[in-house]
Amino acid sequence: MANNAVLFLVVGLLVGVAAGAAVGYFMWNSSDDDETTYWYYIDYADYATSTVKNGWISAESDTVVHGLFKALDANKIEYAISESGWITSINGVEPTWDATSSESWGSWIWTVDKYTPQTAWEKCNGLDVTIGNTFYIVVTSYNPTTYEMLDGQDPDSKSAWKNGGPFA
Repeated sequence: MANNAVLFLVVGLLVGVAAGAAVGYFMWNSSDDDETTYWYYIDYADYATSTVKNGWISAESDTVVHGLFKALDANKIEYAISESGWITSINGVEPTWDATSSESWGSWIWTVDKYTPQTAWEKCNGLDVTIGNTFYIVVTSYNPTTYEMLDGQDPDSKSAWKNGGPFA
């Protein structure tokens, strides 16, 4: 009887160790499953030059903002973020913000209407959103009083972004 008890104890111990190892393996290797590929089209508008070119960058990340930082870092693009979280500079492009010429980096998100087959860019109030993974970041004009982004740089009216990134 004592031999059976030892046998059950050993088998139980082995099953427990195997189950624990399997759970540990899946937990360790599934951490990347929470990451999404985020796409960002950077449009420098009138600030584009032969060395500062519009184009797509991407990175896998757990959040939109971290994805942007990873994509910029991977492409060796310098950037600055204000203390309040606004993008103030990408690749040395720092738009002017004053009472007469109010420009800043603005963002749009690619949306898919679930009721109709329409897709379009839609203005968004920053990058901390959870409804999409494709963003258009552009130097755009703002109303200096209301801080509303003006439509001068509406990506729906442009076509260069259609030739790459997730649209390739």
